[in-house]
Amino acid sequence: MTQLLHKIGRAAAILFAALVLAGTAFMFTACQSSQPKVTISVSFNGKTYNLSYRLYRKFFPNTVQHFIELVDADFYDGLCFHDYDEAVGMFTGGYTYDDALVDTDTLGLSEKNYFDWVEASDVSLTQTVFGKDSDGDGVPDSDSGLNTVVGEFSQNNYSIENNDKKYGAKKEGSLVMYYTAKKGVPNTQVFTKRETRRTDVEGDAQWYDTRSYVYNSATSLFYISFNSESSVNSEYCVFGELYDESAEETYDSLIAAIDSYISSNNLDGENEGDPSFTEEAELSVDDNAPYCAGYNLTETYDVPVKPITINWARVDRY
Repeated sequence: MTQLLHKIGRAAAILFAALVLAGTAFMFTACQSSQPKVTISVSFNGKTYNLSYRLYRKFFPNTVQHFIELVDADFYDGLCFHDYDEAVGMFTGGYTYDDALVDTDTLGLSEKNYFDWVEASDVSLTQTVFGKDSDGDGVPDSDSGLNTVVGEFSQNNYSIENNDKKYGAKKEGSLVMYYTAKKGVPNTQVFTKRETRRTDVEGDAQWYDTRSYVYNSATSLFYISFNSESSVNSEYCVFGELYDESAEETYDSLIAAIDSYISSNNLDGENEGDPSFTEEAELSVDDNAPYCAGYNLTETYDVPVKPITINWARVDRY
């Protein structure tokens, strides 16, 4: 009888341990939802607007994972919206604002160099783009990750069937990943990590493609769309939409506040010579980007004369 109880107790202990392991595995799997939630706190003219978003991991897994990792690392805290286009949206992800620089050619903006930040902060980013294959076997060197993102847009033959029906790709206020084209930089081939195996090769090479660096060099830039026409195209992907009706109302309040500021200060720029809400500035772009050294890359942006800034961003659900 004692031996029987001992065996039963041992079996129960093994079963319990198995259940614990299974539960733990489930917990780790469940940590990643198909629609993570983030909140971005935006300030304009003395007021704060907390915009909550649902992200589309199922459709844009690399973009969403990268964005979440940057949010977790506080990359976006303190950045400003450096480019404003009333027909498209307001762009951010690479510049800070400094009152001491407002009267300079940069209109108060200075670049937060993405690659310098990655090196200095020692942040661990998921690698999806690689630069070298020393063995020539179609498998990139594990230490050659570039900290950029696989471009999940049509230029990379990326598409979603019935795109607009499956998710909110055409909703105003959506989050859109984009990249600054590396003008004049010679085309360079890189390796990009796949979500599914290739069938035309063998071994670990099945998990990689060779693509152009130009379309796999997105870093931290995104914009909030002002219209309902954004979708997956050659250089952009819509990876998140406003979370609910409350978030939409907050977004509407922010846009109304900007419109009111423009109207009350006569900054519509309707006629030639009239003051505008934005002024042009030529700013440096990705000085230390891979394969771009020595090209002195710049872009001309329409900088808001009244700063629109990000206080903080946080992940509410992974």
